[in-house]
Amino acid sequence: MLNKYTAGILAIILGGFGLHRFYLGQRFFGILRFAAFVLLTLITIESNEDAAGFLLGMLFLSAAIEGLIFLVMPKDRFNAKYNKHHTKVTAPANVADLKAEGVEYFRSGDYDLATEAFRDALEVNASDPGVHFNLACAYSKSHALIPALHHLELAVSYGLPEPKRIDTHPALEWLRAQSLYQAFKNQNYRQQLLLDAPMAPIEINMAEPEEIRLDLPDIKDIPVAEDDLVTRIRKLGKLREQGIITEAEFAEQKEKILS
Repeated sequence: MLNKYTAGILAIILGGFGLHRFYLGQRFFGILRFAAFVLLTLITIESNEDAAGFLLGMLFLSAAIEGLIFLVMPKDRFNAKYNKHHTKVTAPANVADLKAEGVEYFRSGDYDLATEAFRDALEVNASDPGVHFNLACAYSKSHALIPALHHLELAVSYGLPEPKRIDTHPALEWLRAQSLYQAFKNQNYRQQLLLDAPMAPIEINMAEPEEIRLDLPDIKDIPVAEDDLVTRIRKLGKLREQGIITEAEFAEQKEKILS
């Protein structure tokens, strides 16, 4: 297995002869460097050309710079480039490692990377209640309401130890402040319909939670009180404020009400 320090020292000391390239298995480039060294040396001796001597010096200088790059290059990057046939294939990370990685990202405040790590853990074991709970915490910190509720529901369904911590965990503080949470809790941590009318199933796209949209029913199918215009608009306004429907969907439903 090639060593980056050996390659660096060879390049700094004997790089003008191309020996570091031979060491790295790049014979073609090694031969080119050696041929350039011989040619420039002969020109310098025979004609005493200053330009040839300058180029000869640059040949050694460029090799020394390559050597310094090898020395400061991360080991993983050096192995990926020069030890492709020697690098061992690492075993896939287990759930515990991925969960620990996600927790580390979460504590550092990088909730996007934490979400990715927890989702990777679910690819190994999709029924781990702890991972679902952690993922719900990450989504809560990212203010992603529906995915957070979804994974809390799965965490409880898969037997989350001490489910009471849902009501006390600080990472879920934003989620508990949302109007849908109390109804969610009252239904044994299951998601409720957002309006008092039949609705199409909510499709959760775990890869891109920010693109989640609700397929709202036609506004005429929603039972309302006598002050139907005001009630409908207020309901839609609340959904928009919570980020459940977009501005365009709000405008479309409002137009149906007023027409």
